[in-house]
Amino acid sequence: DSLALVDIYNAANGATWTYPSALPDGKNKWLTGNVSTWYSVTVTNNRVTKLTLNQMGVSGVLSPSVGNLTELDQFEIQNGEKMTGSIPAELWKCRKIARLQIKFTGFTGGIPAFGISRMTALGEINFESTRLGGSIPDSLFTLPALTKAYLHLSGFTGAVPATLTKATKLERLYLQGNKLTTLPYVVIDKSIR
Repeated sequence: DSLALVDIYNAANGATWTYPSALPDGKNKWLTGNVSTWYSVTVTNNRVTKLTLNQMGVSGVLSPSVGNLTELDQFEIQNGEKMTGSIPAELWKCRKIARLQIKFTGFTGGIPAFGISRMTALGEINFESTRLGGSIPDSLFTLPALTKAYLHLSGFTGAVPATLTKATKLERLYLQGNKLTTLPYVVIDKSIR
């Protein structure tokens, strides 16, 4: 996991990252001390389980090495407007991710469709205010744990997949601010409050 983190750091211009003026107790800047002490990294049983690169001024690209962090259950990049390129399909190797937030970034190239169907633990996906564009993968709405999908303001195009009707656990769906053409007919259970 440490080698994957170093790749992420280098690809995202880690030398330019900003940290809080007073780091939380026991936390260090990246590449200083044990990985478990790096700011925004959570380690459980010697594996990285959370990586939250929020408000740090990340830029550059997301390294495909993120796919080597196979014990991740939470991954976030927020306010990475200077992040460019596409989201690597290798991210879908992290099948334990329950919360995925990649929002307010400059990523383009769409949501990688190949492999997303294996994300059976994914309960929340958030791509708000990115430049991803492209179509929404059909398999996104077939994920068994999906309860929240924030896909607004990201330039998505085409029809909303008909598989939306199979997203029976979905509680929140934000699609505004895209260039979507049609929405499938969905029957809402009125007994749900």
